[in-house]
Amino acid sequence: MGYSQHCLGQRRDWSETPRFEGTHPIVYVALGSHANYFTPGLHQFNLACVPAQVLAILGGFHLPPPADVVSADGAVTGPPEAALPPPQPAARTAVRMMIRRIT
Repeated sequence: MGYSQHCLGQRRDWSETPRFEGTHPIVYVALGSHANYFTPGLHQFNLACVPAQVLAILGGFHLPPPADVVSADGAVTGPPEAALPPPQPAARTAVRMMIRRIT
């Protein structure tokens, strides 16, 4: 199973992929992004995907490298009876910390 994230992605064996009803993979899509992940939370970009000039500008302003914010609280797409596992407290905390850092 593979999920795309910017210029790279992640792979996981089907047996290790979270699924709904054992057949439909669960995908967490990053907020405002095309990247998708196996888990919610804060996901740092692979630095190979970020141009050196961008990293230099961010560093000059003492800003962290880009990251995707992935919430388990978003809309669910799929059968009406689809129920995702409850979000993990650590993922919610990471999302809140990132939002505070941005605002």
